[in-house]
This record gives sequence, structure tokens and C-alpha cells, in this order.
Amino acid sequence: MNGRSWSTRALVMLVALALGLTGCARIPDEGGVQQGVAVTAHDEQDTLYYPGSPVPGAGPEEILRGFLAAGTGTSDNYGVAREFMTPPAAISWDATASTLVVDADPTIHPFAHGAITVSMNVVATVDAHGRYTELSTMQTRTLEYTLEQVDGEWRIASAPAGIVLLKQNFANIFAPFTLAFLDQSRTYVVPEIRWFPSHVTAPTRIVQALLSGPSDWLAEGGVNSAFPRGTQLLGPILPDQGNAAANFSTNISGASGDEFSLMQLQLEESLADFSNIETVSMLVNGARIDVSLPAEGTVVAHSQVSTQPLVMRGGSLGYLAGDTVTPIVGTEGLQRTLPNLHATAGSVSGRVAVAAFLTQDQGVVAVPFAGGAPVPIDDREDLLPPTVSQWGFVWTMAPEDHVVRVADPVYGFGTDVPLPPELQGKVKSLSLSRSGAMMAFAVEINGKAAIATMAVKRDPSTGRPLSLGTPQIDVVDASRAIDLTWVDQTTIGLLASAEKGGTQVFVRQLGGTTTEYGGVDGGVAIEGSNTRQGLRICNGKGDVFVPRASQWQASGARVDFLVAQN
Repeated sequence: MNGRSWSTRALVMLVALALGLTGCARIPDEGGVQQGVAVTAHDEQDTLYYPGSPVPGAGPEEILRGFLAAGTGTSDNYGVAREFMTPPAAISWDATASTLVVDADPTIHPFAHGAITVSMNVVATVDAHGRYTELSTMQTRTLEYTLEQVDGEWRIASAPAGIVLLKQNFANIFAPFTLAFLDQSRTYVVPEIRWFPSHVTAPTRIVQALLSGPSDWLAEGGVNSAFPRGTQLLGPILPDQGNAAANFSTNISGASGDEFSLMQLQLEESLADFSNIETVSMLVNGARIDVSLPAEGTVVAHSQVSTQPLVMRGGSLGYLAGDTVTPIVGTEGLQRTLPNLHATAGSVSGRVAVAAFLTQDQGVVAVPFAGGAPVPIDDREDLLPPTVSQWGFVWTMAPEDHVVRVADPVYGFGTDVPLPPELQGKVKSLSLSRSGAMMAFAVEINGKAAIATMAVKRDPSTGRPLSLGTPQIDVVDASRAIDLTWVDQTTIGLLASAEKGGTQVFVRQLGGTTTEYGGVDGGVAIEGSNTRQGLRICNGKGDVFVPRASQWQASGARVDFLVAQN
């Protein structure tokens, strides 16, 4: 970047952003003036379970069956489940260490030699920190429990840590929560989904998970937390009259004022889903401390784009409303350049006022909103549509190549970022997350369409992309990947097709579940904004489709192509 540091670039970008927005809250939301989507509050689980206690005289199999069923009772730290255990086992058993989600009631084998084995078909798991893993294929697991008599009654003497839940029970008891971490530059909040029971213990478990840090694959890209390593939460978080007080160990005391502000931001964002929490207080070893949020314009908490689809039609770039295309304000220079580009696909970063286009005869070029001569980015053949990051880097690649090319049209920087070996020759589409911390690829692996997501590793001083992290691959029930887009900061939409024809949209929540969302015949591209309702599909004729429930409906508008926003 001609010697400019990442922090300088971030400052320039955020100052420009702050000048371009009006009425910002203390924690800024990016993008134009938009109506947000209400967040579902998680004050208590919707379905309450009241498992039964042990029945006097019950045999070993009955005791074990009752214990497994009591995994639905989260109250009193799974107090009912502990009634089925010997006193030492009840004390040592860690119910929150893991959760196995199964498709049917486990098979309990006969009691023999003081033990019972249980077989089950596992479809998903949740670890102690709430990390949900949906298994691509069902796995059979066997657990062993030992039992002994206490005062003439059978009780469980040893049990594997964690609980076992049927899929429906899991859906009723657990809920996804959004933890707030920070990107490498600490300019953007990077959300990560975790799953916990929607119970009074949820705020405590969320903060404990926050202190444990982001998942390893995100940390590879420098995603981090402002909380010092080793920080402990001293006691549960019990909201009182709208305030949640989080009491931390003394090793947090050495943090700077800016770090305390970032911690406060992480806490407030991570507990924002609870309607009974209006404010969050920080304490150190019981002493309340006065902490303010980061200064306005320094950290982007919610990275959003326009709710209106961005399209190209008749050589004009603009937002589509009904059948009307309204040019982006401040792009007069760019608009004069567009008719001569013969573009077929594009991506825009309103944050740095740069657009990149795949053209018929020049490969990928970039053009600032202010206009001017197109900047050559990549002239390889058979290029995929580019993606532009919030820092202004343009990412391009050819499907059969082993690298992703990254270029900075402003400062002239360019480099090749190696593609992870398992993805080489398999990529059909690429798209950067709104924070720039993650890259997503639509890929085809072993005859199946899939989404591959990984962290972007950057130079800590300049922010230049250096490499990609470990891919998180989620396979879907389709044979051909067509296109993908970011639905929001934690959700990806994949357009794919099956061998029998037609297309299908798969909506993948990172760290969560994948759902099918209908499709259209002849779909060739998909783009998102900030919600599932903001998704748009375009077919080969340029017809634009909008989601209606689980189906897609023609909007009546026809465009040249949909344009990605970032």
C-alpha cells in the first residue's frame, strides 16, 4: 500500500464512512439508512420439560432410561438427572461438557457385569463452548454407563460427560446465540454463532464462551477478543431490573481504557438477544468499574449493506425498486465509464467507493465511484465474478487455478493467495464476508455441492491478505454448485442444482443448521443483503426473483445481472 499502515487505511475508511452517515448510534451500523430486523429474545426456552425422578424399585435399564430422558431438564444444573446418580457421580458429572443430538431414542442394551451400553445415531454435536457441528452423515456411537446399588436402589455410578437429546427436544431447548469477537484490526465486530439452552444460565454460558475466545478456524485469521487470556467469570450473570452484572477476575485490571471499551462492546453485543437485559455492567473482583463504549466511528458492530438489490441494467448501476433502477449517489463518474465496459458480473464496496467488474474482453477491471480509466486487475481466461472487500481489495480467480489473486486498485498492490489443496479445481464462486474476516467458496467435492468457509490471514501491519485458513466444508444435497452470497454476517446462501434439473437455495448458518429455501428454473446467480427476505435470484434471461415463504416469485423486473454488495 505504498507504505501506508493498516491502521491508517482503516482510519481513512472509517472517517469517510462516518461523514457519509447521519444519525449514527454510538456503535455504528454500516450501510445506508435501513430498517433493521427484530431479534428474537432469548429469556427462557419456549418449551419447558419436567422429567420424572427415579421410581423406587426401578431396575438398571429403567434408571438409565430415566437418566437419559432427564437431559431435557436444565433447571438446577440438571438436578433431576443427578437424582439418578450416586452422590459422588452426581457431583462429578459435567452435564454441559457436550450434547449429542440423535435421530431416534437410543437403544439400551441389557445390564451385564455392572454396566449398560447404549447405542445411538448421532446427527449433530455441541461442545462445552456451544460450538454446534452438523454431521454430514449420521454416526453410530456407543456409550457405557456403570450402575451400583445405593440403599437398595440402582443408581448410575459413572456416566460419560454431557447429555443426549432427540432432534426435536434439542430444537425446543437449545437456541443459537451470537457472540461478538473482533477482527484482526479491531475495526469490525466478527460474530460467531454458539448454541446453549434458552435457560436462565444462558447469559453466564455466553460470557464464559466469550472468554474462551473464537473457534480455532476463525482465530487463524486473527479474529480475537479484547479480554485478556485467563480471565475468569466470578459467579453467574443474573439480570436484575434490566442490568446484567459481569464480575471478572483481577487479571483483567491491567487492560487499557480502549481494551475495556472493546470488552464492554463485546459483552453488550453478545447479550443483546435478551429483552430482560437493558444494560451490562463490568466488575473486577466485585468492584464496579466505569466503562464506556468505543468512540463513535471507531468500531463497526453491524456490517450491513443496502436492503435494495444492486443491479446492472442498460449500462447503468443502481438499486432496484419494483422495476425502477436508481443510480448510487456519487457514482456519476463510474456511470459514464460503464457503457464501454461490456460487463457481465460485478461487485461493489460502498465503504471504499470501488466497483469491480468481469468484462467480456478485458477480464476483471476496477473503477472508483469517481470514475476514470478502468484499472486492470486480472486478464486470465474463464474468470469467476470478482468480490471486493471492505478494505478495497479485489479478489479474483480462475476455476482451475490454485491461487486467488488479490489486487488493490488504489495503491497498486497485488499478490496471489494459495487456495487450500482440498479446494483446488473445485471452486465455482467466491465471496468475502462483510467484515472481510472470512472467505466463502461454492465448491463441488466428490459429486456434491458444498460451501467452504475459511478465515483470511492478513499482514498484521498492512492488512494485506497473505493466505487462507482451514476450510470448514458443509456439503448439501445437490450435485452442482452455481453461485453463493452472504445473507448476513453469519449466514451464506448457496444456489445449486440437482441432476434431475432445477435449482435449489441452501441457507447455511455458520456454526448452525442448513435449510432448503426453494429455487427457480434456470437460476444462474444469487445475491443477498441483510436478511433471507433480502435474497434475490436471477435466471439466464435476467428475470429477478424474490423469496415468498419457501418459494420464489418473479418480481416482474428484468436486469443485465445482479451486483454483489460489500
